[in-house]
Amino acid sequence: MAFIKNQKTGKKHVLNYQHAIGRSKSNHLYIPLLDISRLHATIFWQLGRWFLKDHSRNGTLVDFHLIHHSVCALNKDSLIQFGGNDDTVWELCDSERPTSYILSNEDDDSFYDLGEGMLFPDSENPVCSFFRSKNSKWMLDNGDMTFEIAHKQILKIGGKEWLFFENDPLNETVVNVEIFGSILFFFKLSTDEENVDLKLRYNEWVCDLGDRVHNHLLLVLARKREKDKLKKLRVEEQGWIKNEELTVLLTKELQKDVDIYYLNILVYRIRRQLARIKPYGHILSEIIERKKGKIRIKEISYFEGKDDAWSQEFVSTKVQLISE
Repeated sequence: MAFIKNQKTGKKHVLNYQHAIGRSKSNHLYIPLLDISRLHATIFWQLGRWFLKDHSRNGTLVDFHLIHHSVCALNKDSLIQFGGNDDTVWELCDSERPTSYILSNEDDDSFYDLGEGMLFPDSENPVCSFFRSKNSKWMLDNGDMTFEIAHKQILKIGGKEWLFFENDPLNETVVNVEIFGSILFFFKLSTDEENVDLKLRYNEWVCDLGDRVHNHLLLVLARKREKDKLKKLRVEEQGWIKNEELTVLLTKELQKDVDIYYLNILVYRIRRQLARIKPYGHILSEIIERKKGKIRIKEISYFEGKDDAWSQEFVSTKVQLISE
């Protein structure tokens, strides 16, 4: 996440991928001084790095070189001076690509980088989590519901107000196919079911996700969905488990105390691991659904087995399309 810091005050300011600076209040960085033009300069992300374009009457100093009505590249630690006052000198402290973030409505020096997704405020005691949907939309999971959030939406989290900024320049091509139902989940269980390995297959594509604690959660949810299907419940009713009931089930499965906080951590870890898989991760990150204190897995085709039976089934099983 890129930000600049004022050399005099130490104040930090997150950079948006198109960032306007000037005397007009409509700019991202407002500098109310007479020698600052209404739109003084623009800092922008392009071709994998940051640039500055000057639009002003008096020019902008970048590393003590005058830039006037022209463009120059910026580097980490570059010093940028917009006016004659020392208050207008800023340092580019981080030159990484722009990322989405939340900014405190009470203290604009307090912000969190969402990166590829995060547990908020931290992984020890998460209040909520942020992740991307298959359509590259940002989602918020508060442990009770999951919903899409919009640019500059005010979020009330942990008794405070935060402003969400969507700030990801999405240049890469996104594979946009519907694979739920036709992707096969293979769960390999140890004899005592303490270990759960997981592999995915979609046509000729295979991905080994290994043995992870959160695989137990996926397996419990897959079993519940399958059980409800056999009961011939309506699709919209299949697979839902109350959070409190699920924590009890996982406590037995994992042989350790599982509370709502730890459940939310497991859900986040599932989404994070799946989201990083190329090329289908952005779709798989939506595998977990939430509503009103309940949770379920999207309808998937899955097989569970042990030892050799698992390996043979993985080779021979044909993907079955299950449509909701």
